[in-house]
Amino acid sequence: MADSCPTVEVLADLAALPADDPRRRHVQDCPRCRARLLDYQDFLAGGAPVSAASLEDALDRLDAALRDATADPGPAPRSRAAKRCRCARSGARRWPWPPSSCWPWP
Repeated sequence: MADSCPTVEVLADLAALPADDPRRRHVQDCPRCRARLLDYQDFLAGGAPVSAASLEDALDRLDAALRDATADPGPAPRSRAAKRCRCARSGARRWPWPPSSCWPWP
């Protein structure tokens, strides 16, 4: 955004200015400001309403995405080392270091 571009809040006031006003000319010449003013005017006119069918479709897709994102992934898979380690499953006496059968390498 250029330094001379007005904020969104003053675009409506600029549209009411005479065509030869320098601030109004900037809005007409600047592609960004012109697009923002046209969007603002479309918003005020209530243009492009959303149909009920497309709204229902969007809500269905949003529901499906939320279900997928919050689904329970189930238990985490055990690592190879945990599958090999018999000491933890057997309830063997706890040592300050694991026995050789628990090391993740052969």
